[in-house]
Amino acid sequence: DYLWELSVRLGYPVTRSEWIKSRRESVVPSEEVLKLARELAASSKTRLVMYSDTGPMGKSALDEIFPEAAEIFAERYSAHEFGGKKSTAETFTKLVEEIGVPAKDAWLIDDKKSNVKGALMAGLNAHHYRTYDALANDARELGFHVN
Repeated sequence: DYLWELSVRLGYPVTRSEWIKSRRESVVPSEEVLKLARELAASSKTRLVMYSDTGPMGKSALDEIFPEAAEIFAERYSAHEFGGKKSTAETFTKLVEEIGVPAKDAWLIDDKKSNVKGALMAGLNAHHYRTYDALANDARELGFHVN
């Protein structure tokens, strides 16, 4: 179990509530990105899916860790569900098969270059997030309406 292993490694018995509090405090939301996600989610042409490298506990605790994202992304998947790491093309291929979307019609936004590379190798569109302005420009180039 994840918490047991973490506790052993830290030499301290970490509780679920301590872990969630720690994770919540580590999240630094970008209000601009959240606003864009809300706008895209409101569009009838857009389906937002969250895909992460978090394990089962992180996935089930998203409402507590990052409620702002949880309210936007009702559909959530984790790489462990596809038998690998998020950075691999294989997990992206399995993800788009699972959600029934052709890879060429999917767009990944991620702040880790290795995840973007994996998505591109699987045939998805991908954006390596560094600034909101660059993200908004890429969204416009893909035909999304961005204020």
